[in-house]
Amino acid sequence: QASSVSEQQLVARFPGFIDFVLQQLLCEETPPEPQLQVFFDLLAEMLKFNLPLLSLVQAQLASGSSGEQRVRLFIDRLNSHIVDASIFIQCVVLTLNADASPRRGCKALRDLGLLPAASASADASRGSSGGSSGDSSVETSGDSSGNSSGGGGGGDSGNCCCA
Repeated sequence: QASSVSEQQLVARFPGFIDFVLQQLLCEETPPEPQLQVFFDLLAEMLKFNLPLLSLVQAQLASGSSGEQRVRLFIDRLNSHIVDASIFIQCVVLTLNADASPRRGCKALRDLGLLPAASASADASRGSSGGSSGDSSVETSGDSSGNSSGGGGGGDSGNCCCA
């Protein structure tokens, strides 16, 4: 949890890793619920706030001659095992709406080069004047406080760095 963009990319680049995770989720016979939850959670943490990796997984899921069937099966697994897939669903929503989590989402967008660096200084000044953690530049402290609030951002939601 709370991995950096570079750590997410390192894991995703491991040869065959994404395919292996997708295979575990798309077994012909539905895997046991603990296995589904583990692999949905793993995929979720790898993709959180990382649009390029989300696009890569989407492309790998839909690739090949059976891509459409794989996509349908994936959606069916999401719908029929909503509790096991809940973290994955939350992470996809957060990734597509990174401004919902200003500390973690905006930092990831800056790390990916998808957000101008000028927003970084504005975010830092808001973090120090807001009185919450005081040091929004330290990734681990910002991540743990951002994640524990469920991405709501508390009182900072009106001062989003991504807007």
